Amino acid sequence: MRPPKAFTLIELIVVMTVIALLSAVAMIDYGMSVKKARLQVATEELGLLFEDAGVRTQSQMGSEGVAKCWLIEVPIGAAPVLNSVEWNDGCSFSAAIEEENLAWDKVEILKTSTGDSLWFMFSPPDGDISVYNDSGSIITESPLQITLSYNGSSEEIFTKTVEITPVTANFVIY
Repeated sequence: MRPPKAFTLIELIVVMTVIALLSAVAMIDYGMSVKKARLQVATEELGLLFEDAGVRTQSQMGSEGVAKCWLIEVPIGAAPVLNSVEWNDGCSFSAAIEEENLAWDKVEILKTSTGDSLWFMFSPPDGDISVYNDSGSIITESPLQITLSYNGSSEEIFTKTVEITPVTANFVIY
């Protein structure tokens, strides 16, 4: 009588090696997919932040019925910040109060087309937009490009560019 057939140790090792290789490839692909998804979500959040600031400027009143200016700070090497300041026939950066800091997981602004951090100011009552650099000088370049990056990478697969036309607050993601 013959003993029952079974797998040899070599066959088991080969099967386990193949499974390990397939798992490693799947994990690498999964990691890249997560990074690209986080970058896509952050890019869409930036666009929504611009829409939100425009709507808030046209619709919300601050304390004692005073309208607010909304400022979006787009700092290089970090995530955007939404700020507000009460409007008294004008807006001032010095009195800005941080309202919301987008907590992006490892996504940051890699660069802007001007090379500076930017401030987008939405002024009441119509949501008119002015763009300033860090020194407070007004930027007239249009459209402006903001490049987002996952973990500071300059690889094309881990970067997205948002093009914003300040006059109309239109934006395009590519």
